[in-house]
Amino acid sequence: QLEGTAHWGLMNHALATHSLPDALLHGWRAYDLLEGDEMRAGILSNLASVAHRGGFLEAAVGGYLGALQLAEPPRLWLSIAASAGEALGDAGRADRLMMLEAEGRPRAAAAGPFEVAQWLLGLARGWQAAGVVDAATRFADESRHLAQRHEFHEVVYRADELLADTVGTTTTRKEPAESAEADLPFSIRDGLSRLVELGA
Repeated sequence: QLEGTAHWGLMNHALATHSLPDALLHGWRAYDLLEGDEMRAGILSNLASVAHRGGFLEAAVGGYLGALQLAEPPRLWLSIAASAGEALGDAGRADRLMMLEAEGRPRAAAAGPFEVAQWLLGLARGWQAAGVVDAATRFADESRHLAQRHEFHEVVYRADELLADTVGTTTTRKEPAESAEADLPFSIRDGLSRLVELGA
């Protein structure tokens, strides 16, 4: 347990310094050593986030889907889904974005308004990344109205930014650059492969 907690701390440090190799190394060690679905869901979500930032979209999608399977409390599920939205959109996974909405709606009824507003904004970002402007606008509007009602000013600001970006745009999807794994060290490729397998 102590070793797992140490690796968890080292993973968080690696995430803060944007070090993909160290995040994968310590994240998977923590995942293998620590118990509890909520803890493991958080680890997978963090690893998916760093994979997404590195341009490894398939690994990011797998990590987020694995995290969502472990996230039982509605607040945790919605929080992870908020982060997953943009990665799914970048990967062109419209099917999974629709799943995020369908599975999120019943959970939203049992969660707080902040998590719901963040989840809706995540869906908006996902659809924006996927090039579906009408869906992006619809979810951004819904997020903004909820956030405004509860005075979540940061969420309102980010929803306004997204809405401003969609004005006058088309539904053309901008293809994100996906990073190649072939030249990476084995330890990194192995860590990314484990994430990919979670989404298979």
